[in-house]
Amino acid sequence: MTEKKKYKKKMGRKSVMNKITLEKLEKAFMMGCTVDEASIYAEIDHSTYYNYIKKHPEYKEKIENLRHRPRLRARMNVVRDIERGNLDTSKWYLERKSKSEFGTRVEMNTQSTIHQFNHDLSREEAKSVIKSLSETLNESKTNKSNIHNTECD
Repeated sequence: MTEKKKYKKKMGRKSVMNKITLEKLEKAFMMGCTVDEASIYAEIDHSTYYNYIKKHPEYKEKIENLRHRPRLRARMNVVRDIERGNLDTSKWYLERKSKSEFGTRVEMNTQSTIHQFNHDLSREEAKSVIKSLSETLNESKTNKSNIHNTECD
Protein backbone atom coordinates (compact mmCIF):
# COMPACT_ATOMS: atom_id res chain seq x y z
CA MET A 1 0.00 0.00 0.00
CA THR A 2 1.40 3.27 -0.98
CA GLU A 3 -0.02 6.46 0.30
CA LYS A 4 -0.06 9.48 -1.85
CA LYS A 5 0.99 12.67 -0.19
CA LYS A 6 -1.59 15.32 -0.45
CA TYR A 7 -0.32 18.80 -1.21
CA LYS A 8 -2.33 21.83 -0.38
CA LYS A 9 -2.67 24.22 -3.21
CA LYS A 10 -2.16 27.79 -2.24
CA MET A 11 -5.22 29.74 -3.16
CA GLY A 12 -5.35 33.42 -4.00
CA ARG A 13 -3.23 35.85 -5.90
CA LYS A 14 0.53 35.77 -6.04
CA SER A 15 2.11 38.38 -3.78
CA VAL A 16 3.32 41.55 -5.44
CA MET A 17 5.96 41.90 -2.73
CA ASN A 18 8.73 40.25 -4.70
CA LYS A 19 12.43 41.04 -4.89
CA ILE A 20 11.97 43.81 -7.47
CA THR A 21 9.22 45.52 -5.46
CA LEU A 22 11.27 45.36 -2.25
CA GLU A 23 14.28 46.84 -4.06
CA LYS A 24 12.13 49.70 -5.36
CA LEU A 25 10.81 50.38 -1.87
CA GLU A 26 14.31 50.39 -0.42
CA LYS A 27 15.56 52.74 -3.12
CA ALA A 28 12.68 55.14 -2.47
CA PHE A 29 13.23 55.08 1.29
CA MET A 30 16.95 55.77 0.75
CA MET A 31 15.84 58.97 -1.02
CA GLY A 32 13.77 59.96 2.03
CA CYS A 33 10.37 59.19 0.53
CA THR A 34 7.24 58.79 2.61
CA VAL A 35 5.39 55.47 2.64
CA ASP A 36 2.88 56.82 0.11
CA GLU A 37 5.63 58.06 -2.22
CA ALA A 38 7.60 54.82 -1.92
CA SER A 39 4.45 52.79 -2.60
CA ILE A 40 3.74 54.79 -5.74
CA TYR A 41 7.33 54.31 -6.89
CA ALA A 42 7.14 50.56 -6.24
CA GLU A 43 3.72 50.41 -7.94
CA ILE A 44 1.90 48.97 -4.93
CA ASP A 45 -0.89 50.18 -2.70
CA HIS A 46 0.28 51.60 0.63
CA SER A 47 -1.90 49.03 2.42
CA THR A 48 0.18 46.29 0.74
CA TYR A 49 3.28 47.82 2.30
CA TYR A 50 1.69 47.96 5.76
CA ASN A 51 0.45 44.37 5.48
CA TYR A 52 3.96 43.25 4.54
CA ILE A 53 5.42 45.10 7.53
CA LYS A 54 2.97 43.34 9.85
CA LYS A 55 4.12 39.95 8.54
CA HIS A 56 7.82 40.92 8.46
CA PRO A 57 8.58 43.23 11.42
CA GLU A 58 12.33 42.96 10.79
CA TYR A 59 11.82 44.76 7.48
CA LYS A 60 10.34 47.76 9.27
CA GLU A 61 13.62 48.32 11.15
CA LYS A 62 15.57 48.10 7.89
CA ILE A 63 13.28 50.72 6.32
CA GLU A 64 13.65 53.05 9.30
CA ASN A 65 17.43 52.87 8.94
CA LEU A 66 17.19 53.61 5.21
CA ARG A 67 14.97 56.63 5.85
CA HIS A 68 17.73 58.25 7.94
CA ARG A 69 20.28 58.07 5.13
CA PRO A 70 19.44 61.36 3.35
CA ARG A 71 19.70 63.32 6.60
CA LEU A 72 23.01 61.67 7.43
CA ARG A 73 24.33 62.30 3.91
CA ALA A 74 23.31 65.96 4.12
CA ARG A 75 25.01 66.29 7.50
CA MET A 76 28.19 64.75 6.06
CA ASN A 77 28.08 67.23 3.15
CA VAL A 78 27.74 70.20 5.50
CA VAL A 79 30.63 69.03 7.68
CA ARG A 80 32.79 68.36 4.60
CA ASP A 81 32.11 71.91 3.34
CA ILE A 82 32.99 73.39 6.72
CA GLU A 83 36.21 71.37 6.87
CA ARG A 84 37.13 72.67 3.40
CA GLY A 85 36.77 76.22 4.71
CA ASN A 86 33.49 77.16 3.02
CA LEU A 87 32.56 80.38 4.80
CA ASP A 88 28.92 80.46 3.63
CA THR A 89 28.25 76.93 4.90
CA SER A 90 29.99 77.75 8.18
CA LYS A 91 27.81 80.84 8.70
CA TRP A 92 24.67 78.92 7.76
CA TYR A 93 25.54 76.16 10.24
CA LEU A 94 26.24 78.57 13.09
CA GLU A 95 23.02 80.53 12.45
CA ARG A 96 21.05 77.32 12.93
CA LYS A 97 23.03 75.55 15.64
CA SER A 98 23.99 78.55 17.77
CA LYS A 99 20.94 80.77 17.31
CA SER A 100 21.43 82.81 20.46
CA GLU A 101 24.91 83.87 19.40
CA PHE A 102 24.83 83.81 15.58
CA GLY A 103 21.13 83.79 14.65
CA THR A 104 19.76 86.49 12.38
CA ARG A 105 16.15 86.20 13.47
CA VAL A 106 14.80 88.55 16.10
CA GLU A 107 12.13 87.11 18.36
CA MET A 108 9.71 89.29 20.30
CA ASN A 109 7.79 88.28 23.35
CA THR A 110 4.40 89.98 23.05
CA GLN A 111 3.01 88.33 26.16
CA SER A 112 5.24 90.33 28.50
CA THR A 113 4.31 93.57 26.73
CA ILE A 114 0.60 92.92 27.07
CA HIS A 115 1.15 91.85 30.66
CA GLN A 116 2.81 95.22 31.38
CA PHE A 117 -0.09 97.09 29.81
CA ASN A 118 -2.51 95.29 32.07
CA HIS A 119 -0.67 96.57 35.14
CA ASP A 120 0.38 100.03 34.00
CA LEU A 121 -2.64 101.18 31.99
CA SER A 122 -6.33 101.43 32.61
CA ARG A 123 -8.60 99.25 30.49
CA GLU A 124 -9.53 102.20 28.26
CA GLU A 125 -5.88 103.24 27.83
CA ALA A 126 -4.92 99.67 26.88
CA LYS A 127 -7.74 99.57 24.28
CA SER A 128 -6.48 102.85 22.85
CA VAL A 129 -2.90 101.54 22.59
CA ILE A 130 -4.08 98.32 20.94
CA LYS A 131 -6.21 100.29 18.45
CA SER A 132 -3.23 102.50 17.63
CA LEU A 133 -0.96 99.48 17.11
CA SER A 134 -3.57 97.86 14.90
CA GLU A 135 -3.85 100.99 12.75
CA THR A 136 -0.05 101.16 12.45
CA LEU A 137 0.11 97.52 11.33
CA ASN A 138 -2.64 98.10 8.77
CA GLU A 139 -0.81 101.16 7.40
CA SER A 140 2.39 99.13 7.18
CA LYS A 141 0.62 96.37 5.24
CA THR A 142 -0.92 98.94 2.89
CA ASN A 143 2.48 100.57 2.28
CA LYS A 144 4.11 97.19 1.53
CA SER A 145 1.28 96.36 -0.86
CA ASN A 146 1.69 99.70 -2.66
CA ILE A 147 5.46 99.20 -2.94
CA HIS A 148 4.95 95.70 -4.34
CA ASN A 149 2.40 96.96 -6.87
CA THR A 150 4.70 99.71 -8.12
CA GLU A 151 7.62 97.26 -8.43
CA CYS A 152 5.49 94.93 -10.54
CA ASP A 153 4.33 97.71 -12.92
